[in-house]
This record gives sequence, structure tokens and C-alpha cells, in this order.
Amino acid sequence: MKRVAQIISRVFDPIIEVPLLLTLTVWYAYVNGMGWQFLVILLFIDTVLPFLFFLHLLRKHEVDSWDISRREQRIPVYGFTMLAHLTGVGVAFLTGRMQVVQILFVFWLLGMLFFAITTFWKVSVHAGVNAGLVTFLVLVAGPAYAWLYLLLVPVGWARVYSKNHSLGEFAVGSVLATGGLWGGFWLFGLT
Repeated sequence: MKRVAQIISRVFDPIIEVPLLLTLTVWYAYVNGMGWQFLVILLFIDTVLPFLFFLHLLRKHEVDSWDISRREQRIPVYGFTMLAHLTGVGVAFLTGRMQVVQILFVFWLLGMLFFAITTFWKVSVHAGVNAGLVTFLVLVAGPAYAWLYLLLVPVGWARVYSKNHSLGEFAVGSVLATGGLWGGFWLFGLT
């Protein structure tokens, strides 16, 4: 069972899904008339730079593992990621892509909430990213994708079984991401 939990955690890993979520945002923007050159730059700022920073910390042993199991080690990674993402929001703003700005700003606010919580408690980012990805799909592609929320069950089991998180840490991460995206999309009139 331990191996199954590890596989589920890797398949539904934020390191994979954050770029996927940003790629879906970029795809959504492209379908709605945004130029692909801008979108490639945005993906580089929002995904490649934070990933390289994480790999640097991992190589220097400033984070203990791929999962960054110690809460205090997450702070530099999340802080850099939030700074890079805010830069991406700024680039979108400077190029006049307001709908992309609004979506990315909602992601940034949600990321800052997780970052703030991480300074004192170990909320599940696996839960937040997976719930956020599904919620984004439901918001932009329709309720036909709501069944994907069922994927939270095996991911939650894997994270709790592996003792990476408690059930409460996973539940809070799921609820914050889902509610945060719905609230942010409602606030900006994106729904």
C-alpha cells in the first residue's frame, strides 16, 4: 500500500499540476485571443523559474525531500514562487491582458493564503492544487467536470496514509482552494 500511496502522490504532485494549471490558463487565454509569445514568457516566469529554484534548494539540501515535508523549508520555495507569479501578473498587466491578469491574480491571492498559513501550520498543497485544478476546469469548462472532485479521495488517502498530512490539513487545503477560486472568479465576474 505504501508504494500505491507514493505513486498517487507523484501522479497528482503540485510540481506537475501547477504548471498544468498555468498551462490551462494560458490555453484559455490563447483560445480567447492572446498571443502565444506572451504566453510562453508567462509560463517561463511562472513555472520554469520556480522549478529551477526548487531544484537548486534540493541540490543544496536546503529542502529535505521532493515533498518538502518540513513546514519551515517550504517558506523559501513558496515565497520565491509567489514573487515569480506576481511578476507574471505584472507582465500580463503591462501588456493589457486584463482577463489573464484577473485569473492570475486570483491564483496569486490563493497562493499567498497558502503561503501565510504555511508560516504557522502545514496545510496540504497537494489538496489545494488538485482541488484548484478541478475547480478551475469546472469554472471555465462547465459543471461536466465536477466528477473530477472524486480524485481528491485517493490523493487525500495517499497523503494521509504516507503521514505527509493529517486529514484536517488535507481537508483545509481542499476547501480553501475550492472556495478561494469560486470567490475570486465571482469577485472579478469571471464566472
